[in-house]
Amino acid sequence: MSGSVNVIINTPPVAYNVIGGGNYCAGGAGLHVGTSNSNVGVNYQLYVGFGAVATVAGTGGPLDFGLQTAAGTYTIQGVNATTGCATWMTGSVDIVINPLVTPTVHIATAADTICDGTFTTFTAVATNPGTSPTYQWTVNGAASAVGSTYGYTPSNGDVIGITMVSSATCASPTTVTSTKTMTVDPHQSPAVTVTANPGSIVCESTTVTFTASPSWGGSAPTYSWVKNGVTSGSASTFTYVPVNGDIVYVIMTGNYHCATAPFASSSHISMQVDEPTPPVVTIVANPGLNIAMGQAETLTATVAHGGPTPQFQWLVNGVAVPGATTPTFVYSNFHDGDSATCQVLSSGGCAGLLGFNSVAIHVIGVGVKPVATGAADIKLVPNPNKGIFTVKGTFGSTSDDEVIMEVTDMLGQVIYSSKVTSRAGAIDEKVALNNVANGMYIMSLRSGSESKVFHLVVEQ
Repeated sequence: MSGSVNVIINTPPVAYNVIGGGNYCAGGAGLHVGTSNSNVGVNYQLYVGFGAVATVAGTGGPLDFGLQTAAGTYTIQGVNATTGCATWMTGSVDIVINPLVTPTVHIATAADTICDGTFTTFTAVATNPGTSPTYQWTVNGAASAVGSTYGYTPSNGDVIGITMVSSATCASPTTVTSTKTMTVDPHQSPAVTVTANPGSIVCESTTVTFTASPSWGGSAPTYSWVKNGVTSGSASTFTYVPVNGDIVYVIMTGNYHCATAPFASSSHISMQVDEPTPPVVTIVANPGLNIAMGQAETLTATVAHGGPTPQFQWLVNGVAVPGATTPTFVYSNFHDGDSATCQVLSSGGCAGLLGFNSVAIHVIGVGVKPVATGAADIKLVPNPNKGIFTVKGTFGSTSDDEVIMEVTDMLGQVIYSSKVTSRAGAIDEKVALNNVANGMYIMSLRSGSESKVFHLVVEQ
């Protein structure tokens, strides 16, 4: 057999270059992929790896498959729509997705709290700054310098700011800022004061607490208490029982960083320690203890062991006289036989101790016969006693006279009263006080124009 056939050789599509691809940041729109040229009648298929993702018909010019977001290697195959002949385009492109990076910046310095007048260097410490970041420094919002470091002398409360623009790939955000507020403390001299509770003037056996109050001592000052030259304590307080004449002070060592001296010493406290001695009261009468009816009597009290500001109260016959609270008491309504008492409360270290004295007032012309007076010599023995004692001696007369004997307590209340007769001016009388408490009492004797007052102490 013989014959012939026609063989048609179809030309495959022309291979053009694959173009596009590259790197983009995560979250971005993607990258374009296409061909450098194309032919009409040829369909171009885009592959990522082994998977076809898109087909675009040739136009006779470059092709664009649009934005591609998947990472991988992109290839393109041209397929003739009539003959089915296929050709892979030349080369491939890659799409790489770069992760986002977060830039940060903060300000480093030797200290946020400095002393007045200190030159300070500030350094920008950055993460993800890129290869060519830019820096802008501000002070209280005003632009001051550029570069990664900046130095100046701050004022208290200054706000130092840094703005960094990162050049890193996929920086998000590209611009970051940070601030630092400066504390600038003044140079100060440390000082310490001491208070004593209950005070520097106290009664014997009183416990006293001394408390240190520092100025510019810093956050953790230490203390050294000195008593009479000997170190005696190390806390912020010091407690002990002083004796008279003790000298106490404290030395404070501070840690305030801008102190002009490492330590300070308080003033010295000199302790006055009083003995618990009741006030001793002496009363002087003007014109005397013998007055006429209605005559003004001026009584003046002087006090020993009363302290700097003793309190006074005058009583007449044991009844307090309103307003009579000064050392001098003027009274014009005395009756014969009245007693005037001055009570004194001590002040100072042993404040509150009570002392008193009384005098008997004789009002002339109310029926008691005056007698000639001479030198009286009366004694009360024993004294102190147990409530039983003898009054004996002589008055300043040689006649037989009536003698009024009274014992009053500290309030001026009469607890014993008796009338006896002196023989030729002499007296020898035993007195027994029944059921009286221990303490101090006043024994007064009156005979004519003579009077005598004793302090009587009962100790059972």
